[in-house]
Amino acid sequence: MAPVNAGYSEAVYELKKNIIHILGSCVSSSNNISEFTEWMTSLWTAVKHENFIFSFRNSLVADAYMRLCTEFNKWEWDFKKEMYTWVTTAETRISNFGTVAVKSEISDMAEVLTKLKSEACTVLSKLETKLL
Repeated sequence: MAPVNAGYSEAVYELKKNIIHILGSCVSSSNNISEFTEWMTSLWTAVKHENFIFSFRNSLVADAYMRLCTEFNKWEWDFKKEMYTWVTTAETRISNFGTVAVKSEISDMAEVLTKLKSEACTVLSKLETKLL
């Protein structure tokens, strides 16, 4: 998901040079070398055909995906912030239930809970519409 690296070709060349150097100085059986070659071939095929969880055809697609993830994180944060604010307000209203200042509004706790559930559904619906 990182942007295309300008030094990619040089890095691949250095990797190839190091692998050949290590294989040349290593004492091993032909089975290990053939297994290694088969593994490298399958890895290279996967890289060429982008057989990974995420597939990006070019850097523009990867950049668009990264911007989409950033935007989604902002939406998620806004949603959490608004819900946290609502929950805090609801907790305060529940804590203040029965005090002299609030007595005139609602006298039954069940009524308070019903009103809070209704408000929660309204707030969630509004936020869902906003996210969609």
